[in-house]
Amino acid sequence: MKKIYFFLHFLLIFIISFLGVINSYVIYNNDNKNENTHTKLSKSINNIISSIVNNPIYHTYAIFSGTNTGYGFYGINVSTYKYFKVEIFDKDGKLIKTTSNFGLKTSNSLSRFEVLANKISHNIVEKNKISDDIKNNKEKEVKDLYINKIFKVIGKYEAKKENNCHHYKVTLYTLIPDDIWNKKKSNKLKVSEYESIIFYQ
Repeated sequence: MKKIYFFLHFLLIFIISFLGVINSYVIYNNDNKNENTHTKLSKSINNIISSIVNNPIYHTYAIFSGTNTGYGFYGINVSTYKYFKVEIFDKDGKLIKTTSNFGLKTSNSLSRFEVLANKISHNIVEKNKISDDIKNNKEKEVKDLYINKIFKVIGKYEAKKENNCHHYKVTLYTLIPDDIWNKKKSNKLKVSEYESIIFYQ
């Protein structure tokens, strides 16, 4: 049974990856002579990928198996590093505790937790792209609520450990190299803040 499961699991990954590579190749080689042919082929491949990925059964399975996390699952080191930082304060505003690893000790557990930070940073970017039109207010409101809930739960996990916690601040950061094209300077990083929220106990 396990062999059948793993076969089907990796078959899905292979099919989607293979179609994705073929589609990228077609787009890359999209010259003027065969533009119409390539465009039709690219659309056909995209339709096949969409029919698989957007299938509710596969979508549910991908969430539980972790295969919907994109680069966070297949290649954890290909994007900029993002992390949450929680600062806990007492009633006088004095900093009691600060953490960014949440008790996680192994590099694997930390890299997996980074998947959440990447996911939320993407949500923040998408939220900021939404216009303030009345028709988009609901969508923006839902995204705001989702982001707020995630920040609150992450901070509360640490805040409940401190009896004299009055409020806590949760911030999502990303580390950006000064120059990604210059290897000599790749170890020099800039810290950029995505969003910061304060919660009261």
